[in-house]
Amino acid sequence: MKQRVLVPIFLILFFSPAVLANTQPNRSALAIGNGQYPSAPLKNPVNDASDMGARLEASGFKVTLLRNATKKQMETAVRSFGLDLARQKGVGLFYFAGHGNAIKMVTTGKNPSTIISEYRPFQLN
Repeated sequence: MKQRVLVPIFLILFFSPAVLANTQPNRSALAIGNGQYPSAPLKNPVNDASDMGARLEASGFKVTLLRNATKKQMETAVRSFGLDLARQKGVGLFYFAGHGNAIKMVTTGKNPSTIISEYRPFQLN
């Protein structure tokens, strides 16, 4: 009798929608390491971003890694990252290593594809 009850319970648990669906949220990360500044180069940011990207991938994140990116490349990557997160409704992590940059990112509630980003104080390649 116990075996007959356990088998259906096991099948219900094993084939339930919560188990069949990927219950792990979408995890995305954007890691940027910039060290090639004309006036003040840095040694470690590219390695730091690469190491962080590897750790995040090992933790189940889909990682986009940029090394010594230009302003335009960073703007494109940040915009794409934000749009992907809005579409996937997942978990996102942004990591930056390098000289400080001011980022102003605004999304509107009605249209999450509207993202405004702004980079300032340092001249990039």
